[in-house]
Amino acid sequence: MLWINFSGKEVSITLKGKNDKHLLSEFNALPAQEKFTSFKLKSCYEGVIWFMSKSAGFDKDFVYYLANVGDWYNSISNIYEFRDGKIIESHQISGPQVDCNSYKQFWFSWNDGYLMVGKGSITNQNVLLIHHSKCPFDIQQIGISDHDFESHWIFNTSKV
Repeated sequence: MLWINFSGKEVSITLKGKNDKHLLSEFNALPAQEKFTSFKLKSCYEGVIWFMSKSAGFDKDFVYYLANVGDWYNSISNIYEFRDGKIIESHQISGPQVDCNSYKQFWFSWNDGYLMVGKGSITNQNVLLIHHSKCPFDIQQIGISDHDFESHWIFNTSKV
């Protein structure tokens, strides 16, 4: 089940667990002409960001990237490159990042072929994850998901 609230320049999305994933383009949740967005995430375990090469959406790409914030029950965060269903490259950090009871502020960017996720709302500051190899394609779609637990997302859609 999905819950969406459009409030001014913010879009709130609640994902209800397993197999609940959505493209941000469905909600106009990304600022136009930007390759950066800030968001708030409230989750006990994780939030997943998908960077995809085709506009077809989830599970249709042969090459895509996943950034997990609070993976493995909020013990690590990582970014993976997948090709033909296999992990090609990954970057990982340890430590909790998300919280069950309060929203945490994050950002992600896909500028100049480099994928990054950080804390706060200012791009290129407090970087948590970076895909060091240049992404070989233009990002066509960005999606969000979680695994087995509910997650709450708030995207700032104003130009930052």
